[in-house]
Amino acid sequence: MPALAEHIFSLLRGEGVSVSANASAQEALSAMTPAQWEELMQMAVAHNVVAIVYEAIEQLPAEQQPPRQVILKFAVMADSSVQRFRQRSEVIGELLDMYASAGIPTMIVKGISIARFYPNPELRTFSDVDTYHFGQIKEADALAAERLGITPDDDVHHHTKWVYKGVLVENHYDFVNTKSHLSNRDFEQLLKAEAENAIESEWQGHKVMFASPRFNALFLMRHMAGHYAAERVSLRHLLDWKVFVEKCGSEVDWAEVYAIFDRFKMRPFVDAVRGILVDYYGLAPELLPAPQREDKALEERIVNDILYSEFSVKCPKKGAVSIVWWKIRRFWANRWKHRLVYRESWLHSFLQMTYSHLLKPKTITNVR
Repeated sequence: MPALAEHIFSLLRGEGVSVSANASAQEALSAMTPAQWEELMQMAVAHNVVAIVYEAIEQLPAEQQPPRQVILKFAVMADSSVQRFRQRSEVIGELLDMYASAGIPTMIVKGISIARFYPNPELRTFSDVDTYHFGQIKEADALAAERLGITPDDDVHHHTKWVYKGVLVENHYDFVNTKSHLSNRDFEQLLKAEAENAIESEWQGHKVMFASPRFNALFLMRHMAGHYAAERVSLRHLLDWKVFVEKCGSEVDWAEVYAIFDRFKMRPFVDAVRGILVDYYGLAPELLPAPQREDKALEERIVNDILYSEFSVKCPKKGAVSIVWWKIRRFWANRWKHRLVYRESWLHSFLQMTYSHLLKPKTITNVR
């Protein structure tokens, strides 16, 4: 693994806790050049952990910190991340109050629902707001259209979307895309049933519903696995899982949850993620079930792919045919990931995904 990756893991280990007690990490960070610090900063930004990494850097002894010009850039980017978190939190508060005034229950998925598990929630960035209204999505969208003057967009599967005050809001009627993979239909049934066990809570003075630990155990892993099979995930996805396991793992029946992972043929990916978190993030191994088969080569391949994607072809900026061809090439390159995540064959999924795009034509050229 490149030295730069080792450096960012040493800073992420412990969700931003100082690495000053780790002599080898101290020595490695002290030897970094300004150019390496710049590259590390860009990696932290790309993986949505810039504020967490900056907090860890602040706790380093002065002689191990990057040059002042790099520190200032880090500070600006970290502050920008925190400000975005606060602005989006304010939007969430407005939405929660609006829905509550009409008697529409709201569960927040991802975003702040995971950030609250972090020692400092504001350091965990999120890009959009994901809501679920327990079967009342039509009423929720109609209310938003009436009061906020927005027009919900139904051009993608499993949620509507619209923008309010510069923040993308996704109102979910499904938690996973049931049109892209047949196994997602069965997984969705599990998630819908467990969503009924949502917990009434509060966020910054606003009433909200948060998912149960069992729901998060199922959803976070399936969501991360699905993203990885389709494209890639970030270091923050992995950190989310670590923080959740440490904070809520004692409330999860892992034997039952892992039996579900086995049934959906997800275990290779699940076990690889556990190994990565133990080896690179410092997760205590006893917090999760032991792997069926330890595969260090697979773990290293996944880590390297997350940091430096094996499929590095840039997506064309325009041209429907060019974009579709690029998507096909990406899917072909990622067949090995598909086998780690889904129980259906890659060919079956390719045909199913083609059909799902035809149902929502605008998704054909959408690139995430």
